[in-house]
Amino acid sequence: MNVTVETKMNPIRNINGGKEISNGMKPKSAYIFVTNKCNLKCKYCYEENRTGDMPPETMRATIDWLVSHYEKEMYTRPFENLTFTFFGGEPLLNFPTIKAGIDYLQTICGRLKFKAGIHILSNGTILTDEMIDYFKSIGSCNNFNLHFQVSLDGCEETHNANRVFANDEGSYKVIAGNIKKIREIFPSVGVRMTVTPDNIKSLSKDFEAMLSFGTPVTNLTPIVEGDWNDEVISTFVAELKKCIELYYSEGRNQYFNYLHNSLERIVNNSFNRQRGCRAGEYLIGVSTEGKIYPCHRFVAYSKKYDFCLGDVWKGIDETSEAYRKITEMRKKAVKCLNCKVFSCNRCFATNMALNQDPAAVPENGYCRMNEKISSALRPIIRRLLMEGKLKLKSCEMADLKDKGVMYKVANDEPAELVEDKLDVMARCMIRLVKEMKEVKSALAILASKVKDKA
Repeated sequence: MNVTVETKMNPIRNINGGKEISNGMKPKSAYIFVTNKCNLKCKYCYEENRTGDMPPETMRATIDWLVSHYEKEMYTRPFENLTFTFFGGEPLLNFPTIKAGIDYLQTICGRLKFKAGIHILSNGTILTDEMIDYFKSIGSCNNFNLHFQVSLDGCEETHNANRVFANDEGSYKVIAGNIKKIREIFPSVGVRMTVTPDNIKSLSKDFEAMLSFGTPVTNLTPIVEGDWNDEVISTFVAELKKCIELYYSEGRNQYFNYLHNSLERIVNNSFNRQRGCRAGEYLIGVSTEGKIYPCHRFVAYSKKYDFCLGDVWKGIDETSEAYRKITEMRKKAVKCLNCKVFSCNRCFATNMALNQDPAAVPENGYCRMNEKISSALRPIIRRLLMEGKLKLKSCEMADLKDKGVMYKVANDEPAELVEDKLDVMARCMIRLVKEMKEVKSALAILASKVKDKA
């Protein structure tokens, strides 16, 4: 079966070279390396390739490839939107290709009538008047969910210790000024701190500095590499508890990953079933040359090992050694598959980089650190739910251990507490309501398509 997409820019053409995407892969999210170049030389950066830009035609081919698969399923599962993440290097160094990709995607979204997520992950040092005017122009587009993430390592002192320009000058002041401008353009803006064993002692102070920017999203992300010894782990746990205290003492309401993402993973049974990241399944990475990898980390580590699955013109090569390895990976990753830790993303690419085996786990204390963090967060999350400071969404349920089970059926109804932890009726009701809403959404879109054709 050949998949075709018709657009104003491209007449009808074969997108996947006659190949369908593998039945085992259902990519919904793509990390696209717009460029490998970067104007910073961060001391903890794991990327090695610093040359090469993605041309606009490769960006359009990448969009075609992902949409060609999604188009076959979009009417049966319309609640699963595509997400395009512009990555690097520093992606804004190749702004013309970003602009070409967004413009092209806008024509496809308009024709197929679906929304796409557009995420830009930037170091925040580059923001020209041309960029500001363009991003403002697409801000009112109903086809996009826009998000801009800036890497910011806390206060000026901590940030400038790692994130410096080529001349070793700190980048904090430039970024701080640009964040204010970015907030005026994008409805969703996040700041993300890279947490290392070296900056862990000042984490709560750095977190407070990040909160002061008032962005809707604040994330703390520990690196896998590094010496996560027992002393560092204890400091991390203590500092993270201070961060949570600060968050509520200042009356904050923005998304904080160690609170809200932890809650999502505790209540989301699908995460508990799937275990690990979705590299090579729902997530893929595309290099500047248009080569397809299981995720962006596999792209960045491509000089160390080759996990190339194909390219955006010919599609996935199911006969390749890389494809065989990625499909067998989860069968071998016994420790990750059975792990109950929710604060870890289980990065198989990093496991491969550190141990030459995607199923191996880091031996530097990283796993032990996440076990300690998860153990410390579980009772805090449960307490915050009981106090009403954290709230369940519709069709979510949380096991509060000796307190019972809290569940929420609809957004306009309060969460309820069931004493019997094995209340099958509550579990079935939540599942049934959720599935009925999904079916209703799908039927509504199908009905509108039939009406339009009539």
